[in-house]
Order: sequence, then structure tokens, then C-alpha cells
Amino acid sequence: MVLACVALVAAACSDDGGGNGSTTDSDTTDSGGQTGAGLTLESAAFDDGGEIPVEYACRGHGGDDVSPPLEWSGASQMAIGYALIMEDPDANDFVHWVLFDIPGDTTSLDSDDDGGGTVGTNQLGTQRYLGPCPPDGTHDYVFTLYSLFEPLDLGPEATAEDVRDAAEDAPSTQLTGTFTAAATSTDTGSS
Repeated sequence: MVLACVALVAAACSDDGGGNGSTTDSDTTDSGGQTGAGLTLESAAFDDGGEIPVEYACRGHGGDDVSPPLEWSGASQMAIGYALIMEDPDANDFVHWVLFDIPGDTTSLDSDDDGGGTVGTNQLGTQRYLGPCPPDGTHDYVFTLYSLFEPLDLGPEATAEDVRDAAEDAPSTQLTGTFTAAATSTDTGSS
């Protein structure tokens, strides 16, 4: 029995979607210690570490409060879905977006698209995307994608903490964008 479990875990860990079982510098590790071997997240709107275009920011900064396009690859063939959280670590991890139970055959989201997933509860207590809205200076915005092997069984009242707890051992990857407050912006309560 123990050997069967070890063999199953070894097979699951070696399936990186690329078929070679190797890891690269782009591998990421979630808080549960799982490696998302080959799992990558990117946006056509901005590069990792780059500036998020204003149209994806809050209305107070001249944006449209619509989510940026995102795409991912390298998930295990055993993944049945995905979860996504967007946070501002420069504002005490202010939660801008919670999206989960995105179908497993989905590998991208268009701008202002939930991909058929469930929109969870953001920091303001609403179920929607909140664009970057720093009160001043430049803030980082971290998009964390989790590759799920079972449904999270959560409702729209679920918070980022609920999703992280439910996806604790799921492989994950991150994409970070920045946004700088304009001197003439009006604050809408988010960060």
C-alpha cells in the first residue's frame, strides 16, 4: 500500500505537462511546499514586474475597473480547475480579486472575463474585480494562480483566505504588475 502511494505521488509530481519531468527556474512554490513545475502565468497587457496599463486600474485613476487579459500554461493534465487571487502586498495584502473553480479546460481569460468561474469576495465585500488604486506612489499587484485537483466547494461569499486555505497544497505560480498613482487621482477606497 505504501509503495502504491509513493508511486502515485511520484507520477503526479513528475507530470509537468511537458512530459520531461524536469524543473526550470520558472518553477514556483506555494505556501504548502508544492512546486508548480512549469506552471506559468502571463498577461498580454503587461510583463512580469511591468506597469499595469491604466485601463485595468480603478476609475479614480482613470481606469475602467476591468481585469487584464491573463493566460497560463504548464498545468498538470490532472488539473480540473483553477483559482486566481489578486492582491496588493504594499497595502497589507489588500484583496482586489478572487476567482475560483475556473474550468480545467480554460487556459486564458480575456479582459473583464471570469472564464466561467465563481467570483469570490474582495476586500470591500463585493464580488467583482477592483482595479489597482494606490493612494500614492507605486504599488505591486500580485496575481496568484492555483492549479486545482478537486473543486473548492466554496460559494461567492468566499474570501481570498478561504480560497488559499482550500487550495493549500495546490501548485501555484505568480505574475506581478505595478501601478503608480497619478497626482490628480481620486481615491475609491481600494489600494
